[in-house]
Amino acid sequence: MCNDIEEKIKTFIEGKGFKLGVFSCCRHTCGINKEAGVLVRPDYTYNDGGRTIKVTPTRVIDYTVSCPYNYNDWRENKSKTYKTQEEMIEILEDWCKEKSGCW
Repeated sequence: MCNDIEEKIKTFIEGKGFKLGVFSCCRHTCGINKEAGVLVRPDYTYNDGGRTIKVTPTRVIDYTVSCPYNYNDWRENKSKTYKTQEEMIEILEDWCKEKSGCW
């Protein structure tokens, strides 16, 4: 069942133009919760390490990991629940796109 939900989320997110994965060369997922979901690659990271965003069936979770990767686990920074696909896309657009101010 988890694979069905993950596949639906993956297909929907890719269809909206988001990339899957992480903004990093870190290959482990220690610290990222095991709840069914998909990792989305943000356009930037706001620390010297890596960053990813996990989309589960009910919430979006922002994670970062610090260097050196083999000594540090992913850490949850913030999460937000959503009730509709439109809400989920709004969260992803806000969290994935680098802020450019008025430029």
